[in-house]
Amino acid sequence: MSDGGKVPACSAKAASSRTRGVSDRAMDTGSATPTDISSSCPARGLRCGQDEGMTSFVALLRAVNVGGNNKIVIPVLREMFEASGYTNVTTFIQSGNVVFDGAGTKGAALVRDIETSITRTFGLRIDVVIRSARELAEAIKANPFADRVHDRATLHIAFLNDAPDRARLETLDRARFEPDEFAIGRREVYLHCPNGVGRSKLPTALASKLAPSPATMRNWNTVTKLAELAAR
Repeated sequence: MSDGGKVPACSAKAASSRTRGVSDRAMDTGSATPTDISSSCPARGLRCGQDEGMTSFVALLRAVNVGGNNKIVIPVLREMFEASGYTNVTTFIQSGNVVFDGAGTKGAALVRDIETSITRTFGLRIDVVIRSARELAEAIKANPFADRVHDRATLHIAFLNDAPDRARLETLDRARFEPDEFAIGRREVYLHCPNGVGRSKLPTALASKLAPSPATMRNWNTVTKLAELAAR
């Protein structure tokens, strides 16, 4: 953000697509390289084309485009968000990550609106987890492993719409999963899997304790990229 001067010109339509991927077991995770990054309006402190009073959100779809199941065509998903009245819609990777601006509807009502639109558009019942740009930034800052882990590829975050049941999670025998470890956040569970999440039994064990609340997992690279896009 800069002070004074002219506001940079923004394109009339700031929705450019990216694609991102995920693998889903009990919870889903993934990574990919983004393309077509949208422009921003730093002098206004807003995402390009964002109106005053709008909030930037990130929608995380659970277990889509995994092994041929829950197939979501990403350009159609983007069009669905736009048709629903959301603006500055940006998608990131094939696994279902959407950055968008909205006003008024928040929380559970926003989740229901998007899940209903997905069912209507694709005929699928897909769980969606929502974070505002600010909430996502706070979740990143709260990661207890980030400062001491050099290999960021070993870090993952499981996102929920509600606070996890801490007592249930603490019944897990942490020693059984070493060197993998987890930490409980406000509406997140942080994972550190030094040997790779694909080899770890921890995500499945955590999912069993989080059920029936839907949880969707993203790796550190994806989380930080989504936060960057939401802040543009």
